[in-house]
Amino acid sequence: MDQNNYKKSRFLSIKMIVVYVVVIGAIIFCYQRFSTPKLSYAADSYQAVFLTNNQVYFGKLTELDSKYPVLTNVYYIQAFAAQDLSNAAKAGGQLQLVKLGSEIHQPQNVMYLNRSQILFIETLKPDSQIVKSISDFEKNKTQ
Repeated sequence: MDQNNYKKSRFLSIKMIVVYVVVIGAIIFCYQRFSTPKLSYAADSYQAVFLTNNQVYFGKLTELDSKYPVLTNVYYIQAFAAQDLSNAAKAGGQLQLVKLGSEIHQPQNVMYLNRSQILFIETLKPDSQIVKSISDFEKNKTQ
């Protein structure tokens, strides 16, 4: 009888250890999966936001800890192909910085991004070509 109780006790101990390991594993998984890192950027700097659909948007990013970070003063790059093939081979197409809101449907110049669709974010240097182009665009708009 003692050996039977010993086996039951040992089996119960093993079950408790397995349950304990599973619970701890689930807690660790949930913490890593659902916790969001605290991100911050300088309010006056521009960020490049790279999305999973291969789009890149430039602007000022806020509410980084929310499920839907907000990008304001939004720009993106649009490629224009040359009109004929002989010019396309020489030029390789042209790139133009476009301000969000200038499209035919005229959206507001703010984007609410799904955090799960953001691949990565880069802060742009004040002397980057994109920031210079945005600054030039803003200066020309006010004149």
